[in-house]
Amino acid sequence: MPKKIAALTMIRNEEEIIESFVRYNMNFIDAIYFIYDNACTDNTLNILQLLKDEGYNIFFRNEGPVTFAEYILRNKYLCEIAAEDKYDFVMPLDADEFISCRDGSDPRIELEKLPENMVTYIPWRTFVLRHEDDKNEKFIPRKLTYYRDEKYMKCFKTVIPVHLFYSNKVYLNAGSHEVNAEGIIGKKYTDNLMYAHFPVVSEEQFEAKVCISLCNQINHKRQHSSDGNVQLRMYENWKNRKT
Repeated sequence: MPKKIAALTMIRNEEEIIESFVRYNMNFIDAIYFIYDNACTDNTLNILQLLKDEGYNIFFRNEGPVTFAEYILRNKYLCEIAAEDKYDFVMPLDADEFISCRDGSDPRIELEKLPENMVTYIPWRTFVLRHEDDKNEKFIPRKLTYYRDEKYMKCFKTVIPVHLFYSNKVYLNAGSHEVNAEGIIGKKYTDNLMYAHFPVVSEEQFEAKVCISLCNQINHKRQHSSDGNVQLRMYENWKNRKT
C-alpha cells in the first residue's frame, strides 16, 4: 500500500517562493500543513488561498504572536498531525526546500522507500543566486541552477516516521537537523533522495530575511542565536560586496 506523506511548513513572508514550493512539492506528497503567525505580512497567505481554491490539499494553522522557539511549535504540530492517524510520515519541510533526486528520477519512488523503523537524514543541495540568473523567471527551480559543492557544507534534514513520535518519544531539534529520543534509534542517510535548497532567490528577499532574523533576535533576547549570527555575517559580506 502506498505511504501517506504530509509536510509541515513554517512560513512568514515567502511570497517569492511559496507558489513554486506548493506546485512542485505537491507532485510527490499528499498534503502540506502551513503554520504562520502575525509576522506574515506580505502576499503569502493570499497566494496559498488561491492555490487551495485550485484544489491543492493544503491546510493552515494560525499561531498568532509567536513568543518562543519555532522548533517547539514544529514539534507541537507534528504531534497534532500525527495524532490524526492519516499519515505514515509528516516531513518538516521549509518553504525553500524542494524534494528532489540526484539522478533526476521521481522523488515519490524514493519517498516510498523511507524506513518506518528509523529516522531518515536527507541532505541539502544548496542553490546559489547569481547575477546571470533570469530575474523574470518565476519558477524557482528553473531560475536558480547553480549549486554549491556539498563537500564545503554537508547538511541534513530529518524525517521521523509517525509511530516513532509515540513509541520512542522522538522530537526534532532546532532546524530539524537532528532529533532527541528516548533510547537508541536507527539512522538512515539517503543516497539519491535530497532537498534542493533555495535559501536566497533575490536580493530583496535576502535583505528582508536578514532584517526579520535580526528583529527576532532582539524580540526574543537571543543575541547569541547561531542562526541570527550567521545571517548577520552573511549580510555584512553582502553589504561589503555591494559597496
